Amino acid sequence: ANTVDETLLRKMRKAGCYSIGVGVESADDAILNAVEKGLTFGRVKKVVLLANRLGFKSQTFYIFGHPGETLEQAERTIDGAIALRSHLAFFNLLVPFPGTDIFSEYYSGTDFAGWENFVAVGTTAIAGASRLTPAQMQGLVREANLRYYLHPGQICRMIKGMASFAEFAEYVRGAAGLTRQLLNLGGVPRKLSRRREVSSEAQQQQAVGVRADSGSQPDGVGKVNSRG
Repeated sequence: ANTVDETLLRKMRKAGCYSIGVGVESADDAILNAVEKGLTFGRVKKVVLLANRLGFKSQTFYIFGHPGETLEQAERTIDGAIALRSHLAFFNLLVPFPGTDIFSEYYSGTDFAGWENFVAVGTTAIAGASRLTPAQMQGLVREANLRYYLHPGQICRMIKGMASFAEFAEYVRGAAGLTRQLLNLGGVPRKLSRRREVSSEAQQQQAVGVRADSGSQPDGVGKVNSRG
């Protein structure tokens, strides 16, 4: 999205291109900066909305589980995805493939028993980098898809954009696959996730206060703060 402008998009449409995919990853600028995306969500939004206006069937892609990501930042991504109004949206869990910077920083030396979970579209979260639990990450994927595809505006856009029965059949197959994925995800509902996160933070603050009175610091607090 950082190299696309209106001139290029119009040339693409003129050449016969009808669909465009954008890896948004997150709607939170702090997360985009942390993963060195090289652009802001505002820039992405401008490009996607322009593509929609020019008649493209836009597709956007998002990831939950970025390093340091909080529940509030992840929920901001869901709200941002709905605001972009792309034709299709895909919400996935972070997969720290070996050889990437994220794997080297957070997972190097870890003995994984479940390498089968290292897939682009999975149902089991690989925890370690973000501040989200696996259950929260899986719950966010489920929540994002339900909020996005059950939104009245999104349903209307998909119906209006159907060009053939073949496309309708493809949507039906896609909906069936997505339903199976959501049923396998499980996860923690958003309100419960919030209560657990608040409770966890309150317990940590209470522990810090108790240790501070005795002149000591709880184990791991310095390490957590050093990562931001």
